[in-house]
Amino acid sequence: MGDLYRFRVLDLYTKLETRRQMQRITEITDNEVVYNDGRLATDLLGNITRNPQGRRVFGVQHYPLEYAVGRKWTTRYRTVDASGKEGDAELDYKVVARESVSVPAGTFDCYKVEGEGGIHGVPVRLRFTHWMAPDKCRRPIVSEQFRQRGANRVMQSDRIELVEFRES
Repeated sequence: MGDLYRFRVLDLYTKLETRRQMQRITEITDNEVVYNDGRLATDLLGNITRNPQGRRVFGVQHYPLEYAVGRKWTTRYRTVDASGKEGDAELDYKVVARESVSVPAGTFDCYKVEGEGGIHGVPVRLRFTHWMAPDKCRRPIVSEQFRQRGANRVMQSDRIELVEFRES
């Protein structure tokens, strides 16, 4: 309770900062870690179950229980947005390397995790890369999130970097 994470969000193309995020743990249940009084929630491994826009996520596994270079898995999950619209996604993940990563919060020995897939029935390509230091921090040290609709329409191209991490 009380742990604080601050992130900066950069556009992958321009490298310009587009916004800042703050996540403070305000509740821990048997199944979830709740941030910012319920505006964000994750499972106990850090996989998002509810985002600030009201989207609920069911069955996602972006972050595994154990990290090892070469480990592979597929995640299939359902999302329901605030209006009730549902979608199903599938991504194939692999832990591809160990890397030292420097961000404003410091330098971390990380596992680099790459995932690629899409949303069923929609021409959307998803590509995620996360640098995780599970022995130091439950949230990603860096996360790159890329969503593309069709051949040319980029919907999201963010790099999210840890700026500050404080344990309470």
